[in-house]
Amino acid sequence: MALGGRLVSDLARLSRLAGDADTRLPTFSIDTEIGFASAADRAAFADELTAAVTELAARYHHDDGRPHRLVVAAHPHHLPHNPRKHRDRTPHRPLRRGRTPHRRNAP
Repeated sequence: MALGGRLVSDLARLSRLAGDADTRLPTFSIDTEIGFASAADRAAFADELTAAVTELAARYHHDDGRPHRLVVAAHPHHLPHNPRKHRDRTPHRPLRRGRTPHRRNAP
């Protein structure tokens, strides 16, 4: 979570500097959702992603280039309704204004 805070802080500072200089702040992002079948699949994905990022960084890095920070993070999108019961994969649905909670029964 500290990394997320650092990202927000850095981007806020850089955005102010870019605005003061009347320039654009060159950023890009990737956002996706992946459903891992198992912890082993998640670990294999992390290993492969690490190797791919390491290879790309080595290919495109230049010591005299403009430095950019790359942040890759993953977290569960939804917590199980009952975190102690691993097989219950029913997502928690937050209350919406004017509605009652919606719950599905796990198979």
